[in-house]
Amino acid sequence: SREGYSIDLSNSVANAIELIEAGNTYSIIISDVLMKGMSGIDFIKYVSDQRINTPVILITGNPNLSSAESAIRYKAFEYISKPVDRTQILSVVKRALTEKAKKDE
Repeated sequence: SREGYSIDLSNSVANAIELIEAGNTYSIIISDVLMKGMSGIDFIKYVSDQRINTPVILITGNPNLSSAESAIRYKAFEYISKPVDRTQILSVVKRALTEKAKKDE
């Protein structure tokens, strides 16, 4: 938000899905891979299955081949390992917004 972005926070994948199904639209989605209940992989699968045109950035503190493969399968925009550097995430966000704008045209 310090960079001028409007942000909605969600404490779970289920809540994030509720926000989307309530008609909220987002320019990008940033999700942790490991969360209570459904995982970030479950969330990106939902986004992919619903054909939502929103880049998803997955962040993980425990990178592994299985989650990386799932991230690729469900077309994650980026798969980032923690700790996340502020400059790195801002760069990825800017690239994701640019790609989304191109697809929206």
